[in-house]
Amino acid sequence: MAKFKVGDRVRFKKSYPTSVAGCEAVVVAVTNWGIQVDTPSYGRSTESPDSLEPAFTIETGKFYRTRDGRKVGPAYRHHDGWGMGTEGGKMWANDGHRYFGNAPETDLIAEWSDAPASNDNAKPAIVALIEGGHPKPSDAPKVHKSEQSATDEAERLAVKYPGQKFGVFVLADTRIAEIVMRRAA
Repeated sequence: MAKFKVGDRVRFKKSYPTSVAGCEAVVVAVTNWGIQVDTPSYGRSTESPDSLEPAFTIETGKFYRTRDGRKVGPAYRHHDGWGMGTEGGKMWANDGHRYFGNAPETDLIAEWSDAPASNDNAKPAIVALIEGGHPKPSDAPKVHKSEQSATDEAERLAVKYPGQKFGVFVLADTRIAEIVMRRAA
């Protein structure tokens, strides 16, 4: 459960009689009965802390997390909304909701924060589709900076493509090949 304090900007996770999903409000009181908020459209109401999430401000050049866990960005201003560099042609409103279509899983919920690596020895990894018990090669696999990053991507793909299997392959070792060119004297 998120902890909120007076003055925090928050956003509703779902639609309620007192609000619409994505509607922003300001915390005006924290009581034993819930979080009292003031919204521009619905006035003052008391809500469960579980029904709210911190609101944020979209800024040019930053990356954001979607409700389904993807990293999108960098953000750039586009007309009266926002575009994200990795999501060509898609637009978001100032409050993080996607324009055009009912796709709440793609709403922006937070600024992206790259978790610091647990150690300096993180090994790069790739994700591959598994068919017939064998990895299917890719012409241009995305190399993830860590096994955790690749695992997150494999889990995202498994949800997006039910019934498909995805494997994570971690770089075990590297070798550098040197080519020595000798000049003919």
